[in-house]
Amino acid sequence: MWAIIQELVQMIGDLQQGQNRADRNRKEIASQLNEITESIDEADETADQAKEIAKTANANAEQAKSIAETGETAFDREDPEELPGGIEPSSSPLDFLANCRQHRVKKHLVDQGTPRKNRFRALLVMKRWEEFATKRTNGSGIFWTRDDVRDALTAILGKRPHAQTLKRVWNEMIAIGSSDVDVTERRVSAKQTPKEIIAMDIETAEGLFESRYHHLELLDSNGRVTGGVTPVVTQNDRAEV
Repeated sequence: MWAIIQELVQMIGDLQQGQNRADRNRKEIASQLNEITESIDEADETADQAKEIAKTANANAEQAKSIAETGETAFDREDPEELPGGIEPSSSPLDFLANCRQHRVKKHLVDQGTPRKNRFRALLVMKRWEEFATKRTNGSGIFWTRDDVRDALTAILGKRPHAQTLKRVWNEMIAIGSSDVDVTERRVSAKQTPKEIIAMDIETAEGLFESRYHHLELLDSNGRVTGGVTPVVTQNDRAEV
């Protein structure tokens, strides 16, 4: 009888060890699959970035040619007085894109063979500032920390964003925000390490919901800019639309 009990105990022990090994194998496989997925996503991001760099270089070359031939830039040709009904011109690419129809913007930035999905993600994050940005206690403005942006992207993507995705979306927020945002640091106490933030005043943030270009259809059915309002671009060309 005692021998049978010992044998049963040994069998249970062997089964437990086998289950533990199976659990470890499952976790290792899941980890490897996650790493493969991340590698694929990062490769896609790199390919998209290379396409964007090539497109920007081509656009810069065309712009340089135009300036050489005419002496004018797109901004020089913009005439805010031509806008109907006293509609204000955009103050930044963010202001422009936020006030156009979103499905047209998605076509322009994502669906038309020139993937700029991180720019579109940046737009979505900034338009959802009421949910994810940090509000200043005096009500004068809002700001995003990287934690705020990570939370917003998690909601938008349905999963926690990769570190490279977070970095690229953060940079796109700065680029499309242009002069409408201020990149600075925030420190709650002298002992806390300062955190970089992207800040915006409350009037500018509320202006992202005005939809003032919806009826103008400044982006056509294919998402291309058709004219009328040219986004103000400062510092660099990355956020040109």
